[in-house]
Amino acid sequence: IWSARDHVLLLDPSAWTAARATPQRRLIDEAKIHSIRWLRALPASDRVMLVRADSLPTPATVFETNRTALEQAILQSQPGSSSLNLQAAFDFARRMQRQHGRASGEVVFAGAGRTNRNDLPLEGTLPPSLRLLPVEVPNRNVGIRRFQLRRSPRDPQLWEVFLAVRNYGRAPEAVPLMVTFGNAPIGSGRLTVAPGGEE
Repeated sequence: IWSARDHVLLLDPSAWTAARATPQRRLIDEAKIHSIRWLRALPASDRVMLVRADSLPTPATVFETNRTALEQAILQSQPGSSSLNLQAAFDFARRMQRQHGRASGEVVFAGAGRTNRNDLPLEGTLPPSLRLLPVEVPNRNVGIRRFQLRRSPRDPQLWEVFLAVRNYGRAPEAVPLMVTFGNAPIGSGRLTVAPGGEE
């Protein structure tokens, strides 16, 4: 006898998913397509909770059998400005499944899975029924990790800029930097960043 199950769909809307998979499509668009395909393959009696999983897991729906409402919530998801915290997302999903008392189904993660190395899940803390719906990430991608601007403590007429750039690709990248003020260029530079490196 089939018992209806409760699934948690973790959709990755972190800043990384704004990157382009193709000129026409962002990574989050790929994750949405995979999510909807998975959703449509489920038995109609199974319930799904959609959780937008970036730095803070946020439920977009309750446990729901209405596939139209779930698809609409998936399609409305957009990339934010924060990073992905996988461990918090997995912990939240398992807690929701335990609290709602029905048979636990899968915890499904749809996204690029780009995370701070310090936020990677610890061994043994992955959900027992984890399904990954990964999206293919671009081979070339360089992103700003940190940015600070302050007045110089020695000369209030000067500004100090700190910028950390990470190369997520598989080849070295020469990254041009330009600072403008009022549309006028006021500074420039170039960083060479090793594959997987940060400068």
